[in-house]
Amino acid sequence: MRAPEWDRPVSDGTQESGTAMEVVSFLSQGGMSEVYLGRHPEAGLVVLKRLIPALERRPDVPEMFEEEIRVSRLVSGHPNVVRYIDDGHLDGSRFLALELLDGLTLFELVSRVAAGSIVVPPEVVLGIGIGVLEGLHHAHQVVDEEGRPLYIVHRDISPENVVLTWDGVTKIFDFGVARARGRATQTQPGLLKGKPHYMAPEQLRLEALDHRVDLFATGVLLYQLATGKHPFRLQEGRNIMLAILEDAPPPPSSLRPELPKALDDVLLKALSKLPDARFESAEAMQEALLYTNVEAPREEDLAMFASEVRPATQPGQEVPPELRGRRSWAGDPELDSGARARVDAMVRLYRGPAAPPPERTPVPEAPLPALTPPPLPPAPPMPISAPAVEPVRAGSALRWVTGLTAAVLVASLAIRGGLFSPPMVDVSSVPSGAKVWVNDTPQAQLTPTRVDPGQWAVVHLRLEQPGYAPCLVTVTRPDQGANVRCMMAPEVQP
Repeated sequence: MRAPEWDRPVSDGTQESGTAMEVVSFLSQGGMSEVYLGRHPEAGLVVLKRLIPALERRPDVPEMFEEEIRVSRLVSGHPNVVRYIDDGHLDGSRFLALELLDGLTLFELVSRVAAGSIVVPPEVVLGIGIGVLEGLHHAHQVVDEEGRPLYIVHRDISPENVVLTWDGVTKIFDFGVARARGRATQTQPGLLKGKPHYMAPEQLRLEALDHRVDLFATGVLLYQLATGKHPFRLQEGRNIMLAILEDAPPPPSSLRPELPKALDDVLLKALSKLPDARFESAEAMQEALLYTNVEAPREEDLAMFASEVRPATQPGQEVPPELRGRRSWAGDPELDSGARARVDAMVRLYRGPAAPPPERTPVPEAPLPALTPPPLPPAPPMPISAPAVEPVRAGSALRWVTGLTAAVLVASLAIRGGLFSPPMVDVSSVPSGAKVWVNDTPQAQLTPTRVDPGQWAVVHLRLEQPGYAPCLVTVTRPDQGANVRCMMAPEVQP
């Protein structure tokens, strides 16, 4: 992965807000943004997001980032939503500053539940669910300056976008694909936004949607917390998006008998295929959870659970006591490199390194004798079976999907183990013969082809073919390999 240009201290940047901001350290890179640890003169340490420079030239992406800034500002102020701090321009780049959260993402928690290393008590499932729903209800009820409802829909509730802080507060964040009335840009026909494994049926069908898609995603999330299984990934080899559209999930208690039947009723209602069969609002779903005969935990109880499952840190990476649990670091002395590394341990929600990772050691070409596969005829490689935590990883592999004007994008990303060769990104299209661009660099081969991700943390693919709308896909974990297949749609003539 290339070192970002912003990975240096900046103390005299100019921005719209007129507030000096400092970039402390690079943290990670997502599908659309780079994430930094920053220092705000009033709020102290913050999470600093800016657009990936290569995407700034695309007309729709800056507008999406502006919409994220707008929505983040509007929904801020609720204890279960990440707090907006500031936005502006710094060193020539647009930025969004958000509250630095100290806690455990539900991605980490669900992964460990799926692996069988921990079990989440029913009361903790209830407490986390209530926090998520309180944050969503607040976002769904936000009004503009004239008191008109904005009908904000998050559209990307998933384990990666929920954190349980060490002091027991559940917070939702990342409104990057949220929809709101009056937004500057509207989702184009044929555009999927969010993670397909957490999308409601109407969202997958590209139909009209409302706030109840967030309730469906919350149902999937709580089902995973309670059972360690994705409700629609229980049949081997079954396409999960088809399962969401067609299959009825089993009651959670059939997978974990100690769960109360009342919790079954709530989660299965949230996972209904038809929006009208779900709860009317996040508040209604929250009230139903409170009547499941499970005692609602206090924040102290959730904080105790978080501390019990807290991952062990590496020596020298412990969070300094004076920083642990604090919401503001205003007036802190200058961070040295050691403190910077320790602070990075707090920002687990982004799952990114404190600096660009070192180059990978090439996998030996000669496999171990015991693992030598039989000869295969020339053909596109088949996906290797997924690991134990695959229900979570597969949902997060498609971090941000965009493309197709007036068309339907079908992107299937399969995590590959890279057992006998370095992981590659296999790219195909229907029809074949599409031109492939990787991070704005044209490739010599047409589809089907293979792309070497090299040291890129994120791979942005663009497939073009005369007479067809372009297909845009972002692969956020190319180092694990991926299989991308685009259904090219005929270009709509004006």
